[in-house]
Amino acid sequence: MANVTYDQLWKEAMVELLDQLEVNEPAAFDASVPQDDEQRVQHYATLYVRYLQIVRKLEEAYDQIVHPQKRVDIKATLVAVMGRVLEIKEALIALNRGINFLNLDEVLVDLKLGPEVLEVPVPRYFVEEREDLEMREKLLDTYTLQFNLRDRSRGDEDAKAEEMTLENAIRAIQINERARQGRQRSKGMREIQLEEERERRLMQLGGDPNEKDPDSAALVISARWRGYDARKKTDIMRREEFIFIGMEHPPALDASRDPLVALARNRQRRKHVQRAHAEEYKQALVSLKDEVASHEAPEMREEMLDQLRDWYIKEHERTGAFPKLEQLTQEPVVEEVPLDDKAKKAKEKADKEKAAKAAKAKKGKGVEEDAPPVDRHFAEGMESSFRLWSDKWQLRDESSNFAQRFDPELVKQQVRPEVEEAVREEVRLRIEQELENLEEAFERDRNKGKKKKK
Repeated sequence: MANVTYDQLWKEAMVELLDQLEVNEPAAFDASVPQDDEQRVQHYATLYVRYLQIVRKLEEAYDQIVHPQKRVDIKATLVAVMGRVLEIKEALIALNRGINFLNLDEVLVDLKLGPEVLEVPVPRYFVEEREDLEMREKLLDTYTLQFNLRDRSRGDEDAKAEEMTLENAIRAIQINERARQGRQRSKGMREIQLEEERERRLMQLGGDPNEKDPDSAALVISARWRGYDARKKTDIMRREEFIFIGMEHPPALDASRDPLVALARNRQRRKHVQRAHAEEYKQALVSLKDEVASHEAPEMREEMLDQLRDWYIKEHERTGAFPKLEQLTQEPVVEEVPLDDKAKKAKEKADKEKAAKAAKAKKGKGVEEDAPPVDRHFAEGMESSFRLWSDKWQLRDESSNFAQRFDPELVKQQVRPEVEEAVREEVRLRIEQELENLEEAFERDRNKGKKKKK
């Protein structure tokens, strides 16, 4: 499949995610709308099924998209949606009296979906992106060779073959040979019995068993052929029906024409491209950070120095002393102004009205207050992921990036805060030194002025 296919799959998942955030999420968690337990279960179950569909699309897009920066954002969205699925599942279990089994058949019928939608997809990156698994396999192989341990991952037949001795091998050959001789002897005896039965029937009909009647021979041959042809056609029809209802696999195609083989080959190729682009992206994070530091850091430094110098000059003119740099980051303290009698009465009246409204709302809700609260931690992550996608990728022109390599401008935007932080720390140290020097010079000049007056 082409890159645009998985980009479109990602877009569909984000559009569906927006629908859930704007329509179904408010309908399920709006505290102002009275709902009983059955309505809550209906809302939560619908969200659960929809989010499972979104997880499946995001996982497929993340597994096959080769653009490294897109994969970072898709993974963040995928993690948020999977977390939201767990939150909704926990809410459903709480409404189901703590029973982990959920019956969602009615929801599937309402949404016109099949039962395969409820199968929770396990992201493939759980295994592919875990470096400790490969290290663990190497460690186990080393211990197996070092201590002469038997590999238990192999089948029972291999284990038996390893433990077979010469006597067991001779006994197995004898058993197989005796069984072969017995089958051959039984087959010969069966042929002899059939021949004797045929001769006996010919004797009963008054014919010579040594003579062959052409008509009877043709009749036997015709019957045998019709039976063989009917059995063959029936077997073909039975196999076609089993394939149609899914009880048998279709016949294997040639590897060059099998679409499943081509799909697996294409997935493997995209994985190689994925790794190559990820390595390029890691190298670009270092090289472009150095480039930003060499080209933009001097301008950042001069701008910060000018701003801080203007600040401490104005402070010196206002107070007559050089300020400390820590004063720039301190928030102004707002003193609480004492209220007069009228203001106090108005405040008390507003608090009473607010409490009355809250009591009225609580009374109107009824059973809603007894329902367990649903955590919305991952819902906030989904909202931020959607905003990031809409601002960063939705309208981005990638006509010139056919190979789907990293975007240098996005990399510069990513590393620029780190460069800016390093420059800010450098400027802070420099301004502190300047303030110390100015303070010393100011004190020295002031002491000289006092001596002249004396």
